[in-house]
Amino acid sequence: MYKILLAGSNNAIINDFFTQMYTAFECQNCSCRYDDILSHARYFKPDAFVFCLSGESKSNINTVSQCQFKLEQHGIPIILMGSQTDCDEYMCATDGAFNYMITTPVTQSKITQ
Repeated sequence: MYKILLAGSNNAIINDFFTQMYTAFECQNCSCRYDDILSHARYFKPDAFVFCLSGESKSNINTVSQCQFKLEQHGIPIILMGSQTDCDEYMCATDGAFNYMITTPVTQSKITQ
């Protein structure tokens, strides 16, 4: 079972991971604070970090972007998940500081692939 660390303002996506995809993923959520993300990554040892976007603040975007190097050192990719607009805003603000992007709406089967 894959371990997924979740953060972001899109509570609907986070809830879907916990309520609909619990058979495919072991999930843990955290805040968008730099130290919180890295400490959760260190102790939970996720296979991926999913940033669930929904009108994120510049502060949250910058924090996740700053975590990328540390997460990648531990083999943890950053996956953006949100509307095309939210993903585009993140990409624009960070010059592409992520590994994968999943735009919503998306089916559960596509996520678990």
